[in-house]
Amino acid sequence: MAFPSLFPIHVAKTTAAIVTAQTATASIDTMGYDFMQLAVKLGTEANATSVPTTLKLSESDITDATGYSDIKAFVGGTATDGFSLTGSVFTATSTSANVVFNVDLRARKRYIKIAMSPQVTDALFGVYAVLARGEASPSTAARLGAVTLIEG
Repeated sequence: MAFPSLFPIHVAKTTAAIVTAQTATASIDTMGYDFMQLAVKLGTEANATSVPTTLKLSESDITDATGYSDIKAFVGGTATDGFSLTGSVFTATSTSANVVFNVDLRARKRYIKIAMSPQVTDALFGVYAVLARGEASPSTAARLGAVTLIEG
């Protein structure tokens, strides 16, 4: 029997090293969920002004790469984009930065993709997504994206 929960969750995680001029992406299937909190861990940059050239979310109802379109509120760039990518986000060269996206999925398409491109080689790009308010509670480790499910 699955552990009862008012807010069933699903977790997806990926990490990758990215070099200059490459784009790392991760897609998340949000079917059956109403909310997602997506935390992005960016590795140490060469300097405090080496902000990513790309940091954005896009959506699609299919997994084909050409089916995705940007979600304006979640596109990093200038003041005319969804949010500003400034050096102030990356305050030190010896630490990494975390960026968190809170996404209301009720008006979104099924698949959400995060894309990030560094200006310089980035040692780590990690994504941790928590999907909440699901239609049904995941009842197995595999459905949770976990190796082991422990309930009590």
